[in-house]
Amino acid sequence: MIPEGFEVFSEDNSFHDSIAPIYFRIIDSGPEIGALVEQKHCNPVDFMHGGVMMSILDIAFSTAVSVSLGKFTSTPTISLNFYFITGAKVSDWVVAKVDTVTLKRTVDFVSGSIEGPRGSVARASGCFKIPADIDAALGMSVEDYLVWRRGK
Repeated sequence: MIPEGFEVFSEDNSFHDSIAPIYFRIIDSGPEIGALVEQKHCNPVDFMHGGVMMSILDIAFSTAVSVSLGKFTSTPTISLNFYFITGAKVSDWVVAKVDTVTLKRTVDFVSGSIEGPRGSVARASGCFKIPADIDAALGMSVEDYLVWRRGK
């Protein structure tokens, strides 16, 4: 069951489609990216694959950077440090949550976790490149991005 407030992350012919369906919501504390674990998200021993976990948290982190900037633009991942704590299985609801976002002049630092029904599944921190001139950078407003992401 998908928790209240989450919307499907519309498919867009990008890498995101390979782990679809995933879900998102933006709350006061920041963006959350969730997934109801399916067999296709799992490794051969039926635990959620670490690459899928890393992808979901990377999407949450880059979304948090864009929300903090007030504009969805290219914010490439410079580094992602990941710590696996426990596994998630088919039919588990997992959600990537952002704890901190620290904007600097050219780099943004983010930390957060993936939470599942039995507690923390993973923790991570990342570093993201910020455009030198955010006003001139290609992209869209947060509001326009949310409309587009909803597929409307």
